[in-house]
Amino acid sequence: MPVQSIYEKALDLLEKGEDLVLCVIVATAGSTPRGPGSKMLVGRDGVPMGTVGGGQVEYKAVQMAGTLMGSRGYRLVEHELVQDGTGRSDGVCGGRVRLLFLPMDPGDLALCSALRQIADMERTREKGWVSFELKEGDWKLHAWASGSRPAEPPGLFGRAPVFLPGEVVLYAEPIRRPLRAILCGGGHVGQALCRVLVGLDYAVTVYDDREYLALPDNYPGAERVILGTYGELTQKLSIEEGDYVLVMTHGHRDDFLVLCQVLRTRASYIGCLGSERKAASARAWLGEEGFSEEDIRRIHCPVGLPIGAKTPGEIAISIAAQMIQHAEKEGNTL
Repeated sequence: MPVQSIYEKALDLLEKGEDLVLCVIVATAGSTPRGPGSKMLVGRDGVPMGTVGGGQVEYKAVQMAGTLMGSRGYRLVEHELVQDGTGRSDGVCGGRVRLLFLPMDPGDLALCSALRQIADMERTREKGWVSFELKEGDWKLHAWASGSRPAEPPGLFGRAPVFLPGEVVLYAEPIRRPLRAILCGGGHVGQALCRVLVGLDYAVTVYDDREYLALPDNYPGAERVILGTYGELTQKLSIEEGDYVLVMTHGHRDDFLVLCQVLRTRASYIGCLGSERKAASARAWLGEEGFSEEDIRRIHCPVGLPIGAKTPGEIAISIAAQMIQHAEKEGNTL
């Protein structure tokens, strides 16, 4: 099964009757290990799920969560990442983080309903926002679809988390749909890459034309495993704007068939496994098929960062690193 988001984890645990505290970084200043929107859940066992940056910030946040467990209301705390007078480091980044602590009661039906809506929107990749409204010692969680969000206050619902202090404190962030990686070819590199990407919270789909490979057991954590011929890829699978497509079939002709289809989509990232010689051949073939130079430049071939990778596991790391680099450039980081 795909990795659960923080909101899905919270819903699952609340439905089991567990008390929780959600900790969210709502604002930062200067250099910090994690930015706004980073989250951590803490249960009564004190074991954190997720992260707000590790180190002393996270250690103190877990302690604070323990003191708030089972209470009502919320707490806003600012933490400075500076050295203390003894020379010991409480964090040498030099920045500040503002942390929001939200105790979650399993008996809060409105909260569970909002979490369920958020989880559904994440699962269906629907565009929307999460917002927290803090006032008079109490707080509410809201889920907003793109067509239903309120117009006021202006600027609250954007592409990045927004924190608005005041008599009523507001915090909103876009719902982060998992980045989807489509692996066209599930051989040795495909299997290694699936393991890496699942660990990075990508929603992974594997597509292969070999019956003995196109089996869910070969790709633990993958969202979907599809058996089909490469010529009918886009008939069996919808490639959406923002998707990451990796082309690594067992033959040049099949790679070419896949590339011709994928270049007609709005995929964010297209990577093709192969050598410089193969890349030159693919560019020539695609040019003959009428694709422009601009189209062809969308393809990362040879795929992956040049780190001297040789084994399937090493190649998977180089590809994942390039995907992370591309996501950062495109503003798609989680």
